[in-house]
Amino acid sequence: MSSDSTNTTTPVSISVSYNGKLVNEGDKMNPFQTIDQPRIFIDDSRSPGPTSYSVIMIDRNASRPFTTGPLLTYVHYWAVFSASNAASPARMVRTLAPYVQPAPHDLLLHKYEFLVYENSPFTTSPPANYLYNVGARYTTTLQNLISPLENPLGSTFFIEQL
Repeated sequence: MSSDSTNTTTPVSISVSYNGKLVNEGDKMNPFQTIDQPRIFIDDSRSPGPTSYSVIMIDRNASRPFTTGPLLTYVHYWAVFSASNAASPARMVRTLAPYVQPAPHDLLLHKYEFLVYENSPFTTSPPANYLYNVGARYTTTLQNLISPLENPLGSTFFIEQL
């Protein structure tokens, strides 16, 4: 998976809503619309398919406030979801990294991606400091945290700008 691609031809779909408003893939949002943690719905059309998922929300083009260094990937949210079977709605069962509201502080268009993974040791073990230090959630690429062998089962995204 390249740093800019998402897997859009998968049998697993993810839907995201903020305050009851469903976000369509590619919607342009503003920071006021994404203050609260989103509701996430996972639809797995495979049978039987896995019933436990990790969802990671990232911004691959994050810049650190008050610095001019390279753009990095920032992890905004990381949670484990489970369903009783592939036909049941998945529900959030554990937060691995609490939600951090998108807050672009530059004029770039930021693409906020929600990636769905099958649970594995790679997708259920973020660094411990992700739970407590939101400033430590920067990484050069997502593959520094997730094995390159782990491909997302599904994804969606929205765009946000100041």
